[in-house]
Amino acid sequence: MIWLLLLTACGPEVSYRDEVFPLLQEHCTRCHSADNPESGLNLYSTGLEGLVDAPAAQSDLMLVTPGDSLNSYLFHKVNGTQSLAGGSGTQMPIGRAMTDDEIDLIRQWIDDGALW
Repeated sequence: MIWLLLLTACGPEVSYRDEVFPLLQEHCTRCHSADNPESGLNLYSTGLEGLVDAPAAQSDLMLVTPGDSLNSYLFHKVNGTQSLAGGSGTQMPIGRAMTDDEIDLIRQWIDDGALW
């Protein structure tokens, strides 16, 4: 019974395939696609393996460190805290920041272990 309460309190795990990838497609593939892989990041061809435990081009952090959004450069770039993480450039996506709910979804996905 306690296990069920903990699962309910934490909420369901966020799905990369169903929730995060569509969000990245909507906001990021204009600059991070096969036609224009800014900073070498092509979100279509690299898939999850191109994000998880992959080095960031602008920071010493990994793009996504499973279970640790504060040490994941992707989170800092969409959150606008890239300079605090030793990175550079501007908040992503350029032109229109993600909503707090969208940023929180990415944070939760990473903190949940960055699973498929």
